[in-house]
Amino acid sequence: MQSKPGKRVSVPAFAPMRLFCGEVVQKWPQLPSPEVEGAHGDPEKLTHLLQSVYGYSATRAKKELDSIVGEFYEKLKLAS
Repeated sequence: MQSKPGKRVSVPAFAPMRLFCGEVVQKWPQLPSPEVEGAHGDPEKLTHLLQSVYGYSATRAKKELDSIVGEFYEKLKLAS
């Protein structure tokens, strides 16, 4: 799933949030699980977490999140 420049990719509304949070924590193990779950897939909150914990720039954090959301979406499509 490719995102258009400037357009944020969101977690699909039908996605099991715990599964998505697990994907996020697996990719970035230093992120606190309760905070990831508390973000409820909100890209802005997750961007801030990546910036504060990993020191990513806003641009890098958004790009990384868009990538993992796209990968997660593809996994959901394959599983259905």
